Amino acid sequence: MLRFMTGSVRLVLGFAMLAVSGLATSQTVSVSNSVLFFGNVPYGLTEHRPFTIFNVGSAPLQFSASLTSPSHRFTSCDMSVPIPPGGSCHLDVMFSATNFGLGSPSATLGASTGALLIVSNDPNNPAIVVELLATSTATVAWTVSGPGSVSVTPVPISQSCAASTCTGVFRDATVVLAATSSSSAHFDSWGGDCSGTGVCILSIPPGRTVLATFDTLPRMETSATSLRFGEESVGEMGTPALITVSNSGFSALNIADVQAAGAHDTDFEVLGNCRGSSIPQGQSCDAVVVFVPSALGMRTGSLQLTSNDPTSPIRSISLSGTGAANVPGMPTAVAAAGGNKSASLSFGPATDGGSPVLSYVARCLPGEITATGAGSPIVITGLSNGSTYFCAVKAANAVGEGAFSDYVFVKPPH
Repeated sequence: MLRFMTGSVRLVLGFAMLAVSGLATSQTVSVSNSVLFFGNVPYGLTEHRPFTIFNVGSAPLQFSASLTSPSHRFTSCDMSVPIPPGGSCHLDVMFSATNFGLGSPSATLGASTGALLIVSNDPNNPAIVVELLATSTATVAWTVSGPGSVSVTPVPISQSCAASTCTGVFRDATVVLAATSSSSAHFDSWGGDCSGTGVCILSIPPGRTVLATFDTLPRMETSATSLRFGEESVGEMGTPALITVSNSGFSALNIADVQAAGAHDTDFEVLGNCRGSSIPQGQSCDAVVVFVPSALGMRTGSLQLTSNDPTSPIRSISLSGTGAANVPGMPTAVAAAGGNKSASLSFGPATDGGSPVLSYVARCLPGEITATGAGSPIVITGLSNGSTYFCAVKAANAVGEGAFSDYVFVKPPH
């Protein structure tokens, strides 16, 4: 509204009041905003705000506009052309935390400030500073697979969830995620932009995506990964060794088979209650392994446990022991035939105990009458005709003499 008075003129328009003498004219600048708020701007995106410069005076307004931060940019009318009285110039002011893809970002996340500087030929208001306020944000998306949950620090400024995936908006450069399993499951691992089983620490921007996997599957654990039996005499049973098989998972562990395998599998005998068992969560069974070497030297094999553990359906436990020489076993199938003041003892060979049989000794009772030979038959003389004797045979090797065989009776004829 214009009011003319004698001797002076006062112009009142918008934001400006200018006093002049007589009928003199002047340019007067006014702006649409003293502060531009861009709000929360996702990292990598650009937010726009309109801004207008007005000439509320009576003479052309010459002006220029500039920015103090590389995170801002604007487009405008032709600033080389003065704004006529009553006219305006419209600007599109933009904010981008990535400096519009040029060079390094001016900041990471959080509050960002800048200024739009308007310089004009308004004699009363030659410079106007418009504050530019924005908050740079980035997203973290986390997906939960299985019965568990994820806690996030700090609390996001906003969060949305759909099905098993949540997306949070953050203005902090570090986000920490922690996995918590339910009573019926355990936390398996992180995936995506995190790994391992500990706390997930993310540096943002850019946006991140993680996967937290919980499972209810069975898990086989064994009390040992190998069994060493040491030295044992060939053909002799060593001290049994125990393997405890436990279920650290959250559903039944089914043991389909437990058996010895490998180069000398027959030297290892498997006993116990594990084969064919179903082990509940937190329970266990015992497998017993016995070493009976069949030959001298190192004997090796493995204990193979087959189960429904998906991470390790066949668990292998190494087995080893050393076969040592022993005295011979007993001769077999001993038979005696009487002769004149004698008896002929025939027999099958004895096991050598890992060391070759050197000789056999035959004995008849009563009287402790003996004879030695390299093999079957052995004839014992010096018996009395018509008397009954009980006779047996034993073998000897470099280690020593074995046990006598079962006794047989013989009666030399009259």
